[in-house]
Amino acid sequence: MNRAPRVRYAQHVFAPLMGWDNDRVRQALERHEAGDFRESADLAEALLTDERLDGALQQRIDGLLALPLSFEVSTETDDKDAAELAQREAAEVWWRFCPEPVLRDVLKWLIMLGVAVVQLNWTEERGQWLPLLEVWHPRDLWFDGHEVTYKVGTPTTQIALGADPHKWAIFASGSQTPWMNGAVRRVAMYYLAKQQMFTDWAHYSEVYGHPTRVGRYPAALDEAEETARERDAYQDALVNAGKSPVIMLPVDIDSEGKAAAGWGYELVQADGASAVEVFERGIRYCDSAAAMAILRQTLTMEPAPIGSHALGKVHNAVRHEGKRADTEGLATTGHFQVLRPWALFNYGDERLAPWPKWDTRTPEEREAQAEAEVLEARRRADVAKAEAEAKRATADAIKAHAAAEAEALKLRAESLGTLAEALAKLAGGSVVERIDVEALFKELGVPLRASTAE
Repeated sequence: MNRAPRVRYAQHVFAPLMGWDNDRVRQALERHEAGDFRESADLAEALLTDERLDGALQQRIDGLLALPLSFEVSTETDDKDAAELAQREAAEVWWRFCPEPVLRDVLKWLIMLGVAVVQLNWTEERGQWLPLLEVWHPRDLWFDGHEVTYKVGTPTTQIALGADPHKWAIFASGSQTPWMNGAVRRVAMYYLAKQQMFTDWAHYSEVYGHPTRVGRYPAALDEAEETARERDAYQDALVNAGKSPVIMLPVDIDSEGKAAAGWGYELVQADGASAVEVFERGIRYCDSAAAMAILRQTLTMEPAPIGSHALGKVHNAVRHEGKRADTEGLATTGHFQVLRPWALFNYGDERLAPWPKWDTRTPEEREAQAEAEVLEARRRADVAKAEAEAKRATADAIKAHAAAEAEALKLRAESLGTLAEALAKLAGGSVVERIDVEALFKELGVPLRASTAE
């Protein structure tokens, strides 16, 4: 029996980097495209502080985790009994070594970065080897193009994943460069643009949201230092009244052109309400683009427009096809990189490993299948009923035929008996006496065949 690896590698403890600007985002994306996920992993953590991005991601993940999971028996081996046993035990222990929180983290990095790596920590429980999955944070993950393998960093060393079989599982959204399919490449700039729009909107509100207080004072107060102090005191009183800016204007005439020597005060509101729509539209566009990148559609993250029923069906179909693709990828990696080593260490044959199968049918598809099964059951019942009726009809025909043959045999026996009696009477009569045989037979009731011409 093969033995599972018992070594367990420790991860770094770190705090994600914060404070992203255009240059840092572009640098992180460039390194990500080169196969280095240190900065893009931190960037992904920052992206998920946005409630719309995190909501879209959780909606996609929750839709997958809520699907019913079953296991299909392996067809690679002729030992059907062992394959069925492995299938039943896999259904019992799957959530032990791959619980929902682990699967949630796998999906998080698989969607955001295009690749997720898990460490298989083998442990023996109740006489069975179980691979307890531990998601490796991609901050310590990169792809070595020279050695053509993924590597991870630990506090003490670097490890090539390909050199340690049955210890690692790599979930990828592509074959050559799966990280190019990561959502971080598509949503990072929208996230940054949205944050900048919020900052600009705040600055805009600071200017246009606070009216300017304009204080007026007699211009003659500027002529002497003593009177200027009175002006300054008035200005200080206006400033301390709130956060709005204050402007002091000397006044010689009023708004009607008349001489004015008194004090004045008014609020001047800037007119820029139309510019608010620019920020709102820009933020909505960034949210919509981010939802499209993660959910493959936008309708479930936005208010439904008028006449959106048909549009909703289209969006839901797109989301459903994406869900099927996600589960197929999980099933393939889970079978080959998790369940096959599990079957090898517990049964000695990796071909016994079952296939995980998530039920991605929609409620409509399940209802249609249930109706089809009912119709098929009815059809089979009708066929069985028709076959039974046909068998009964055949049996009745055979029975009637047998009765007819029995009646014919009985009639033949009676005819032969009557003929025997007639022949006996004929034998006892005179030789010269002419006997009408036909009349005799007719009298005795013996049926005669039609005579043939001589």
